[in-house]
Amino acid sequence: MAFSSTTRKKGMGRPFNADAKATWRTIHSKGIMLLFKHGFEAMNLRQLAADAGLTPGSLYNYFDSKSQFLSMILCGIMENILADLEKSVAPVQEARERLRKFIEFHIEWHTARRVETFIGSKEMRSLSKHDYKKYTELRKRYENFVKSILEQGVAENKFVVADVSVTTFAVLDMLTGTHAWYKAGGRLTQGQISEIYVDLVFRMIDVEHQAPRAGQPERVCLTPATISPATSAAGPSDPRASLHASPARPPSHVACLSPESH
Repeated sequence: MAFSSTTRKKGMGRPFNADAKATWRTIHSKGIMLLFKHGFEAMNLRQLAADAGLTPGSLYNYFDSKSQFLSMILCGIMENILADLEKSVAPVQEARERLRKFIEFHIEWHTARRVETFIGSKEMRSLSKHDYKKYTELRKRYENFVKSILEQGVAENKFVVADVSVTTFAVLDMLTGTHAWYKAGGRLTQGQISEIYVDLVFRMIDVEHQAPRAGQPERVCLTPATISPATSAAGPSDPRASLHASPARPPSHVACLSPESH
């Protein structure tokens, strides 16, 4: 979280000056590393002050408690990623390009900030009830941005999505997981990894990637209209008996399967 020239800690009578902002940046970076190494419960403010080259009492010029410090760190991480998202992805208009740009942004941001990503998911459980609500509201804004891309693509008949909310969580979980194994200087660059994930996500939901390819079985759609009275009488013992190929493009809520996928 960055302090502006008018930012004040609750109860302080004057804004932070340039020196105070520089000190906060030191506290912030040292605090993040302590959270990463020891976790919130095990870290202590005396160690934070020592690492930052300060006296323990001087920390209270910046926050009132260890709990508030955690909230400032975690909410600051979310505020930063939302600001970066707004600059990088929000200006893009077309649904497919927005999704591609988002995937590239998300992977680049989280693999470049692996420590922040780790503590953001690990330490949210340690937030107070009030701060947890504030933090999850920020996360919800990020999730809703992704959801809006999927909804746009479905509305434009470019994406086939069974459930937008579930797909949003699935995409985010898959992309965020890269921070756990990515290694700078490894076999693949961030850009190469992004391209792989772009392909994976588009194979999941993009209409153009859903069309049968040469040598692949035709896809069938699970809708009431595709179940004939004769075969439905057979009951649930053989679900494949009630599947019929549908030549029409399925609506967004329909689950499509290949005959060999059961």
